[in-house]
Amino acid sequence: MIKTEIINQRILDNRKVILQTIKETDVNGYEYTHNKIILPYLTDDELLARYKRIKPIVSIDKLYYYLKKYDINMMRNQAYTWNINEDIRGKVDMTDAKTLDEFSCYHTYDYAGFFKPTIAEVLQQFPDELLNEANAFYMTSAPETVFDLNMQSEIVNAGCHQSTIKALKLKNNK
Repeated sequence: MIKTEIINQRILDNRKVILQTIKETDVNGYEYTHNKIILPYLTDDELLARYKRIKPIVSIDKLYYYLKKYDINMMRNQAYTWNINEDIRGKVDMTDAKTLDEFSCYHTYDYAGFFKPTIAEVLQQFPDELLNEANAFYMTSAPETVFDLNMQSEIVNAGCHQSTIKALKLKNNK
């Protein structure tokens, strides 16, 4: 039997994600302390409703593009940044685009060396105060090197990577 105790808990900078420090004690009395990240969750219907209003875009050579349409499974399980050259669709008109805010976003991984951001993770962590105005987002920074991962060691050791997302209001949204 393992005894589990939350010994510390704090809300991270985006006000949607919780970082817990957990102490587990096994039957022999050995203690193990580790961090755990708790991400917010949206139902499929809630996620689809946000996705209809707020579209992911990507930047390639200083040009911006919409991505192909994603189904709910792809939004939850597929990194939207991995195949951008194949997944891009229409060009985004950034004329009169308004930056509403930039926020930290946390993404789970299966292996620390693979940055795997999903559309669902971004939309689940989208600031509530921007939901009615924003109609697009794109990633402005993400871990790219071992140094970047080391700078995020507390987050990485808890099972996530951190990125920065820019929320936009586009004049001509598709």
